[in-house]
Amino acid sequence: AFVGEGSGVLIHRSLAELGLLSLGPEKEKEILKTYNEAYLASPFEGTSPYPGMRSLIKERKEKGDQLGVFSNKPDFICRPILRHFFPEDPFDFIRGAQEGKPKKPEPSGLFEMMEEMGQEKQTTLYIGDSLVDARLGKAAGVRTFLVSYGYQDREPLEKTGFLLLDSVEELGKALRER
Repeated sequence: AFVGEGSGVLIHRSLAELGLLSLGPEKEKEILKTYNEAYLASPFEGTSPYPGMRSLIKERKEKGDQLGVFSNKPDFICRPILRHFFPEDPFDFIRGAQEGKPKKPEPSGLFEMMEEMGQEKQTTLYIGDSLVDARLGKAAGVRTFLVSYGYQDREPLEKTGFLLLDSVEELGKALRER
């Protein structure tokens, strides 16, 4: 429940859960810095693309789709992870969280990405796996698909009103039919 809105929020929520917010903002920044350094030192551990995702991305690129990644994972961590798992570099745009720029679910980063890719609301399909993604899709006013195979429990995603897909295969079928 703490994941999805960036490392800073994760650390803050964890400290709150442990009753340690009294450590103060400077200590919280220090913990966040240590967390990010540890993550960057071993960013692939416990991470892998969902089975079938590589072939689906390849298929969509061959069909001419533009593909972008918009993540709340820090940009300096997000990019190496994507380059590691997708060395063929299929993404037209990658943006992770950056200092001083709003994170999801605030839509300005998605709008910036859409503009850079030459896309508009009616030509954009946003795919996410969390309530943060659902809030972003709603705030941005773009067509949104959600997948239930991420870290978020299925039940809250069902209540969003967005199309909810249960596998990479279902996602591929929905993309082919759109």
